[in-house]
Amino acid sequence: MRTGSGMHNGYSSKPVDELIQASQQYGGSQSHTSKDFRRLQQLVADDVPIIPLCSCREYVLSTNDITGGQYLSDGTGVPALGALSWI
Repeated sequence: MRTGSGMHNGYSSKPVDELIQASQQYGGSQSHTSKDFRRLQQLVADDVPIIPLCSCREYVLSTNDITGGQYLSDGTGVPALGALSWI
């Protein structure tokens, strides 16, 4: 959620950036970061910069001359392309 993050969503908030940076000084210690994360979650919830749209279903489309389509999706979101072959 920080400015310029890999999500490339265009969201920018100085208080959010500061809280993320402050939380990193504790090296993952939950007892030290929980207050920062509660505040961070509230700030982001107030701004609602993104609304994640997720579908828990995966669809595989294939043709009659390709086999292995039934094995392409294993629920991880990473397609098993090695399962595909030509008839």
